[in-house]
Amino acid sequence: MPQKKLIKSKDVQMKQKFLPKPKKPVSVSAKKPESIVKKPESNEQNMVFLAAVVLIVIVGLIMVFVSPSWNQGNNTFACPDGTIVSSLDECALAGNGNTNGNENGNGVPTTFEEKHSFCLSQSSVQKKDECLQETAIEFNKDLLCDELTNLNIEKCKRLVWKQFVVVSQEVDNCNKLLTEFDKVECIKEIALLSSDKSICSEIEDLSERGSCLIELAVQEKDFLICDSVEGVSQNYTCKFRVILAVSDASLCETLTIVSLKNDCISRIAAQENDVSLCERISDSMLKERCIRNLS
Repeated sequence: MPQKKLIKSKDVQMKQKFLPKPKKPVSVSAKKPESIVKKPESNEQNMVFLAAVVLIVIVGLIMVFVSPSWNQGNNTFACPDGTIVSSLDECALAGNGNTNGNENGNGVPTTFEEKHSFCLSQSSVQKKDECLQETAIEFNKDLLCDELTNLNIEKCKRLVWKQFVVVSQEVDNCNKLLTEFDKVECIKEIALLSSDKSICSEIEDLSERGSCLIELAVQEKDFLICDSVEGVSQNYTCKFRVILAVSDASLCETLTIVSLKNDCISRIAAQENDVSLCERISDSMLKERCIRNLS
């Protein structure tokens, strides 16, 4: 009997050895899935949004306070240069002047030979051409235009001839110029050189004639020349620009359009740096802005 028990015990041991071991129960992790875990909200997006809102508000305020004065009833505007127009889109673009010069860092050459030599020494073809054209005009030497590479040779010769006519003040010769633009500019320049408003009458185009008179009135600071300017808009432009040139705020009272009168006073106050002039402005918003800018 004991022998049987021993055998049986070995059988049991063998079965237990080859039977699969029971799996350990999987413990449920207390950690939540990443998709469920809520990340703390970042303040960065909120700050960007607030900054954008503040920027929009600031830009809006700037546009309100720096926009030119306007006349709601007459839709009349004053451009930065004093030109009176019916729409701000009509204001002429500034910065179209020609600023060519002969500076070489060692003084400016004076004789034709010196300037010619200086032009040929320029580093670029464009600068050389501009210098040659300027020298040709200054010394009335149209043959110099033949040395141009990029600039139009015929146009250069026309400019030389126009300048010669202007300097000689021979108005009749202005009509011998090829383009209408050159003819008008020629007459204007002679009118300005001679300070003679009657020369402006040689211009047929009404608008160009008015422009000639306006430029002369501003140059001479002569308010009476504006009486010869036809057309309401150009007449106001002439008076407005002359008043700014004279810098006399009392003359602003002669402007019948209220918005232009206020704008006129505001600009002269700025020119003279005189905050007391702001008190003459009838528009409360413009008056406050005037005082704030000069305080």
